[in-house]
Amino acid sequence: MAEEQGIEFQSLSKEELASYFVDLLKSVKFSEDIPPKVTITCDEKEIVRGLKHLMEVEGENFSLYTDSATYNSLSSLAYHLGLYREALHFADKSIARDNTSILARLLKAHASLALNNPKKAIGILDEVLKRDPNNIVAHTLMARALMKREQYARALESLKRAYALMPSLDLLMESIVCLIHLKDEEHARRIIHEARRRFSAENELMTFSTNLSRAAYGLRKIDLLKLLVRIFPENRDVWVNMARMYRENGEHERAWRCYLRSLRGDNQGEAMKEVIQYRDHLRERFRCQVCKGTGKCKLCRGNGKCPECRNGLCSECKGTGLCKLCKGSGKCPECRGRGTKGVLKRCDACSGKGLCECYDGRCRICSGTGKCPSCKGTQKCHTCDGKGVCHACEGRGISLKIDLSAVMN
Repeated sequence: MAEEQGIEFQSLSKEELASYFVDLLKSVKFSEDIPPKVTITCDEKEIVRGLKHLMEVEGENFSLYTDSATYNSLSSLAYHLGLYREALHFADKSIARDNTSILARLLKAHASLALNNPKKAIGILDEVLKRDPNNIVAHTLMARALMKREQYARALESLKRAYALMPSLDLLMESIVCLIHLKDEEHARRIIHEARRRFSAENELMTFSTNLSRAAYGLRKIDLLKLLVRIFPENRDVWVNMARMYRENGEHERAWRCYLRSLRGDNQGEAMKEVIQYRDHLRERFRCQVCKGTGKCKLCRGNGKCPECRNGLCSECKGTGLCKLCKGSGKCPECRGRGTKGVLKRCDACSGKGLCECYDGRCRICSGTGKCPSCKGTQKCHTCDGKGVCHACEGRGISLKIDLSAVMN
């Protein structure tokens, strides 16, 4: 029966197939939850093939087992493996064996919701609640089914009944989502504050605030995220979801601040990868067009020194302050102040006036100061004032007011 590729279920007789699953269920561990959490030690792919074949063999009019408990276990196993049609089939078989089984109906409701059939789930749960009005699982599932049908007021009533039976943060979170849909955000805020006061387990509060921040992000509720970061400032996931919201809204400065806040004390993991990807995206999209993203001054190339002089001296007069042509005399260097060349010929250089082009003997470039006219003798680049950084982006390399150097690879 067993080959290298696993069991050939089509070759098994009905008795062998029934025996296979009886032995399998003995090795599977089920928790007390509904649906149970399942621990499997054997090959899941093989079990998937087996469950699909079992459903084909049984059909509607034939059953391999006579007890409801076996079908409940098969339904739970199928649900755990994502085989929701099979889970629904086995739940129906369980109900056929024991029409009073509450567990089978709850498993059927779970499978119906997974198959996106909330109307069917509501009908099943109505029947369960008639038999057991205080069934917390049924009230919770009813709320989720009603939420899928966008009947938030009714869903909120079911959540209130479930919370009265067993208070939990999960129920509060779903209640808040309902209130947001009902546009009663003030009531939602009160519930968040109540959760912080009433529940002391930090790990539960972290899970609550994380899940709620994801819901707020999905519902595009920035005000709710702002409230969550005030109440749960230590939760990095809340800051990340807020950053994502700002990012998608184009508010990159705020998004970056939220990302940096989420990294406090922890520069590893998936959050860090997301921040690095965002940083690289900002560098590419908002690169400064003046310095081409280098952050350095284009004129001095980042060294902060005046590129037009040496030691702060005027390059024309070498710091003397005197006219280069007349050496400070103010006389025309061609005719030496006479205004004529030879006896009568007028000097063309000064048009006969006998004056140098500078008139007063001072350097025309520095006006006689002897200092570089660009840096005024400071030796600093006049564009960046000696800082060496791009004046347009202030050294950031991008046009946004964000310091990307805060996050390194």
